Amino acid sequence: MMGYTVRTDTHRYTAWVGFNKCSNSSCPDALADWDTVYGVELYDHSNARVPTSYDMETVNIATEPGSRALVQQLHNQLKGFNTKGLLDATDASGQVA
Repeated sequence: MMGYTVRTDTHRYTAWVGFNKCSNSSCPDALADWDTVYGVELYDHSNARVPTSYDMETVNIATEPGSRALVQQLHNQLKGFNTKGLLDATDASGQVA
């Protein structure tokens, strides 16, 4: 399992996803397994845009109904960032070039 985080002006989002272990030439194309999500965290930083500590992160709002769209948006952004090289190298058939 590995955690990946993205920070915006108002929130911090972390996705805990599967991690494909490997050694040398046995590595898969992507180490992060974005289809296996163990958990997510979303913290509101709108009152502390540049925190000096993360002690205010006491309430995970990721599962609140009003957070669904933001969670999906940030998850897609995080996944896209972490798979960008693979997506750029993928041909029309979906194969990594």
